[in-house]
Amino acid sequence: MARGGQVHVTSAGHKAIGDSAPIGRDAIFRIASLTKPITGVAAMLLIEDGAMALDDPVERWLPELSARRVLRSYDARLSDTVPAERPITVEDVLSFRLGFGSIFTQECLPVVQAPRGNSAQDAQPARGPPTPHNPDEWIAAFGSLPLLDQPGERFRYNTGATVAGILIERVTGAPFGEVLSKRVFEPLGLTDTAFYVPADKMTRFTSMYAPSEAAAVFGGGDGNGTGGLTLVDRPDGWYAAPPALPDGAGGLVSTIDDLGAFAAMLQPMAGACCRRSRSR
Repeated sequence: MARGGQVHVTSAGHKAIGDSAPIGRDAIFRIASLTKPITGVAAMLLIEDGAMALDDPVERWLPELSARRVLRSYDARLSDTVPAERPITVEDVLSFRLGFGSIFTQECLPVVQAPRGNSAQDAQPARGPPTPHNPDEWIAAFGSLPLLDQPGERFRYNTGATVAGILIERVTGAPFGEVLSKRVFEPLGLTDTAFYVPADKMTRFTSMYAPSEAAAVFGGGDGNGTGGLTLVDRPDGWYAAPPALPDGAGGLVSTIDDLGAFAAMLQPMAGACCRRSRSR
């Protein structure tokens, strides 16, 4: 809790089941989709710099996404498509209206059942082992899929942030993680926010669990369920080394103090937006 320059932090729990030591304020967590607003800030800084504009077609930097095709219907075969009515823009990517995103259904749709590496399942919210594909490989595989919707037509969660991270790499000519460090983390003093946990910080990293009945969805689990939970990822697991794809949708780790500093930076802008909204 923070107000008027005063900050109050209370911690509870443990870094892992069976760990008797109280969790510390400096514990490092997988922050999942809280990665998305950080990616958005980095993109908006580039727009502020004039390096790209909201109405720019992304195919200028991501030729893999040019000449898009759109499924005639969600259950259509991958070859049953129509041309996209217009190119995908930077704003489409940042607003999650690029024409592709999460599919929350149990149906065996062709776009979901495409080969591993370029199916809709690979564009879902991060909930399993990191992809083995690097940014160029991932965007090429993604570009081989048809869109689900016309660009700008509909909000679909998640995939836009992954694409945004790769777009930021292409615009800057620098690795996404380096851009975040230089433009976001260092200016805000975020010392524990990154795409992996180095060895000297590993003792502060938490374990990841899932309800035992759902652990398979996360692609992990060692079969050792405790109190209805199954261990999905250990501290020395998926985040022990830099990933092949720094995922702008859900790949970061961070601490409560780092996230507090990031939120404090956003607060004046959020207040200004609210005041403008009320004035209308």
